[in-house]
Amino acid sequence: MGASLPEEEKCLLNRLVDCLLLLKEVRAPAVEEALRAVPRRLFLDHFFVEEGETRRELHVNHRRPSREVLEHIYRDVVLVTHYEGDRATSSCSQPAVVAGMLEALELKPGMRVLEIGAGTGWNAALMAYLVGEEGEVVTVDIQKEVARAARRHLRRAGFERVRVITGDGGQGYARRAPYDRIITTASCSDVSPHWIEQLKEGGILVVLLRVFPRSDPAFKFRKQKDKLVGQLINWYGFMRLQGTYGEGGPVEILLEEPSELVPVLSCPLDSRPVPWREMVGSREGLVRFSFVFFLGFADPRAVFVAPPLEGETYGLPPGGAYGLWDREGESACLLGLEELLVYGSEAMAERFGELFQEWMAARAPLPSEYRIEVYPRSQARRRPRRGWVTCRPFCQYIFRP
Repeated sequence: MGASLPEEEKCLLNRLVDCLLLLKEVRAPAVEEALRAVPRRLFLDHFFVEEGETRRELHVNHRRPSREVLEHIYRDVVLVTHYEGDRATSSCSQPAVVAGMLEALELKPGMRVLEIGAGTGWNAALMAYLVGEEGEVVTVDIQKEVARAARRHLRRAGFERVRVITGDGGQGYARRAPYDRIITTASCSDVSPHWIEQLKEGGILVVLLRVFPRSDPAFKFRKQKDKLVGQLINWYGFMRLQGTYGEGGPVEILLEEPSELVPVLSCPLDSRPVPWREMVGSREGLVRFSFVFFLGFADPRAVFVAPPLEGETYGLPPGGAYGLWDREGESACLLGLEELLVYGSEAMAERFGELFQEWMAARAPLPSEYRIEVYPRSQARRRPRRGWVTCRPFCQYIFRP
């Protein structure tokens, strides 16, 4: 720990941390200390950089790292380390994101921590630094080569005591349970009941949960008896968790591929102003963002649709559209750039209007203003008088404004 660095690298590392401090991405002195003491470079053998439409691989010479390599490593950017075809499958996370999630964990010396998704091992090393010699960090990754590399990087940096387990992170790691803290470093479609079971009473889970397509909101939960209670803390972009608990989730349709939605989109009815159009003016983006988040848990027919790059776009904006799609009733209502796009029948447009009125009756809460309760499906609750219930395969979620 506290590796000795060449002066050039030390300057770049400190410049990065100073930047995070200036931008208020780092607030806790302990997290700042860890970021300065655990060099990111030690956890990278190679990474990829995008240059226009091409991808270039850079290798890290740890005896004499080049200035170009160090400049990339000590920027506030994610560094992709593994691809399967064109799909990124592992990375070294963006430092600002790492710092924010570490602060949310509220780590203290002596704690036991479980990490789901080992990545390069950098985050596990930072957590090991924060919990100290008396604490313990276990990190689990389903990809053998990723876990193997993480072990190697942790040895290089002097953190051999971190346990790196190859396995499905959705199962947690019962042998070292219970844990004071659990964190996921990949986005999942559902909270695993194993994590709830393996977390201590009063312990914290920081999880990246796909409430709606194209988003990875981070939630911070505390365990209260057999449930989790918490709220959204930030928005990030992460790779999906592999294994059982990364599958499913919100519906996302790319019209580049055959889809049963196409016949519905081929029957446009009309377009009409969004319900808030005349009320909010230049702040329309905030209202849209908050309502889209609400749609994701208020109705299981919520969907995101991306148009094809070439050919028929069905009136969709280039960036895609959020909305509602009823498979059985052959009806869809999607949010365009300035209007509602209605297809097939009026059913989903009417439901959209009803949901807007529900949201307004709750005083149009922002995403961060909901209190969220998570129960294993075996302990499912009824919908409360004030709030909404959404169910996933393993857990039930209650959103209260």
